[in-house]
Amino acid sequence: MSFDIADVIYIAGRGKPTGLLTVKYSDHTANVGLLAVDEDCRGQGVASQLLASLEHSCLEKGIDIILIPTQRNNKNACEFYAKAGFNKTSASVRYHCWFTKQG
Repeated sequence: MSFDIADVIYIAGRGKPTGLLTVKYSDHTANVGLLAVDEDCRGQGVASQLLASLEHSCLEKGIDIILIPTQRNNKNACEFYAKAGFNKTSASVRYHCWFTKQG
């Protein structure tokens, strides 16, 4: 099966999904699109398990770079990634614009 936004989707949980991680590969890089954990399951190691699965897969594929974008104001995510051994490599500003129908 082919996905436009992800080459692989990792899903955690038994019976009920508790978390997921999407990744798109290019050259020697794994680009994480989304890492999400069910609110009731946070703090239980779900995200760490998903990242460990990705890291294992990257080692097998010879991929040596994992990029994980997140928003700077998402302090929990930034702290989690730093604790997991990831380093900030760049920062950029993105603007979101929502249009509402008038009339």
